[in-house]
Amino acid sequence: MASPEKALFDKIITTRGVELRSIKATIAYLEDDLRIDLDLVKSMDFNLMKEWIVHAPKSSSLNMLLETLKTL
Repeated sequence: MASPEKALFDKIITTRGVELRSIKATIAYLEDDLRIDLDLVKSMDFNLMKEWIVHAPKSSSLNMLLETLKTL
């Protein structure tokens, strides 16, 4: 079973048309489209996620995700 971090990355990577370009858009995507409780996201392992970005497609969207999560 995938970790919550991996599942979130996979969802962003595999969903067509998802390009996270701002903090506001990222929060809207998480809350409105995915219906994720932002309090739960705060407990994710950001260091692990940062390591994955190097080899992942849509790295700019994933970087925006991390930047957004740091502001929460």
